[in-house]
Amino acid sequence: MTRWDKENRMEGTALRRIEMEYEKSLCHVFSSGMSVVEIARRIGSVKAMPIYRTLQRRGLIGTGLKRSKYSGPAYLQNALKRIRLSFIQWCNAWGFDPKTAEEELIALDTSSSSVIHAAARRDFPFVFKKRGAPIDLDEWEREIATLDDRHSFRIDWEVSRQR
Repeated sequence: MTRWDKENRMEGTALRRIEMEYEKSLCHVFSSGMSVVEIARRIGSVKAMPIYRTLQRRGLIGTGLKRSKYSGPAYLQNALKRIRLSFIQWCNAWGFDPKTAEEELIALDTSSSSVIHAAARRDFPFVFKKRGAPIDLDEWEREIATLDDRHSFRIDWEVSRQR
């Protein structure tokens, strides 16, 4: 066996170990209460699909998805496209029935305190800020922080990028 083969095999093993540790961390954070969209935002990922697929492989998100006629409310379409998740996948990650979720989110009552509205506000705060009553981001951050004491995070506003 040449030296190159040993080094290549060692690198492959190290990469697999890193990948397993990353997946384990994703599973822990998801199990602790963070959503797929929140995790993607937290790690700076543009796409939420790799996180979604990882959690599916690990058995934390169901795999029984079928194509559906439910596409979600129009005001969430751009936000979902941006993170490359469909409405059905978003519902599946949260464990919501797509039909019920679509009906609740389409309803004009933006002050609803349902679990589905709360999840949408958590994942897409700026969509709801544009759509209805302004959301106090400091209050939103406190609300998210109090949901689970095991995690701490900070949201910094970047002035130059406005996000």
